[in-house]
Amino acid sequence: MFNVFDGWRERRSIRRTRQHLSQLSDQMLTDIGLIRADIDSMGAHCFGRRSDARRGN
Repeated sequence: MFNVFDGWRERRSIRRTRQHLSQLSDQMLTDIGLIRADIDSMGAHCFGRRSDARRGN
């Protein structure tokens, strides 16, 4: 069962990841295959995939 706290934990984790990635230089982002625009769109896409995986979809 999807718990409210699980959702909160997941959003917090995504927020932390986005903060860490935004602190990287453009060169470092390029080295790992990202651009700044990817960071902005990251939350919505990652949250959806992880939630679907938990439900078995």
